[in-house]
Amino acid sequence: MAAHEHEILSKITRLFDLALLSVSKRKFVKKRQMYGKNIARIITLTYRCNSDCNFCYAKGLNKQYKEVIDLEDFEKLLNWFEKQKIKNITVTGGEPTGHPHFKEIIDIINRRKFSMNIITNGLFPSTFLYKVIKRKESFILSYRKPEEYSRVNLELLDKNLQSISDKKINIRLVYNMSHNNIDPNYILDACKKYKINHVILNVIFPNISKNNEHVSFAQLKEMGSSIVKNIDILIRNGIKVVIRRPLPFCIFTTAQRLWLEKNADLHGVCLVGSRRYYINTDLSLLPCSALSTDSSFKGPNVFQFNSEKEAIHYYSDSMTRLKWKPLIKECLECKFYKQKECQGGCLIYKLIT
Repeated sequence: MAAHEHEILSKITRLFDLALLSVSKRKFVKKRQMYGKNIARIITLTYRCNSDCNFCYAKGLNKQYKEVIDLEDFEKLLNWFEKQKIKNITVTGGEPTGHPHFKEIIDIINRRKFSMNIITNGLFPSTFLYKVIKRKESFILSYRKPEEYSRVNLELLDKNLQSISDKKINIRLVYNMSHNNIDPNYILDACKKYKINHVILNVIFPNISKNNEHVSFAQLKEMGSSIVKNIDILIRNGIKVVIRRPLPFCIFTTAQRLWLEKNADLHGVCLVGSRRYYINTDLSLLPCSALSTDSSFKGPNVFQFNSEKEAIHYYSDSMTRLKWKPLIKECLECKFYKQKECQGGCLIYKLIT
């Protein structure tokens, strides 16, 4: 091919790529704006835990906060939700099934016809599945590499996952990815074994105290291609993947970013202060799990608010200021930052740097 023909072909290819990107941007901008349409209301039942995951954001919180929520307070909380015609909640911990009255909580949920997501490590008594868990409950299960469990706990987890699969209870596995945990094959093996087709990708960010295993921002900047590769492996095996936390767009190429927006709900802005809030064991408000180790973020009792909208708005101004505080100088020149489409990663990085 002559040099001038090659140059013409290159120009045509570049124009085609630009046109494709333009169409893709228009196609997915609405998707970014629609992210987080549903409000996430997350209740901490207890800070007790029967495991000691090195990446856990809640390390030490059992000493900082009230250990368990009272049953009476839990019922009052459901009353507060019901007055607003809210019937779906998420419970977390610690390990929520470790609440001393977890069976009663499940009975209350079923009697009052609430639906409930349970964020769990899966290490709960199998009797919960046979006696009290109904199909209206669903699980979000943080799954580690098999070799990280004791033999007893691995057998218990296997039994529970097999029962969940047999009962066709809705479950999503959480893939906690870090620079030390790149290989997704253990997640893929579990999905195949237990017939699970939905994975939540959670890049492990630090907590305020930085006392958990976590990905530093410098390490995160090097993980873009690995994130894309691992999600692609799971999707090619028929598994739906959703990215849990906001990631900075700059760690991906344009093609990678557009692919992730389409296939894994990549988003650059978190829901804190707009469509997500936490209720603590003492019924105080928290904006985010990653910020729970900093008592300065602890809000008032949720019953001081007449509505969920008021509770969310309590953190709106402070979280908005934090979101748009530039993390690195490159943010100031980024069009996605300027357009309020990417905040530069998890807010926690802005608080610890």
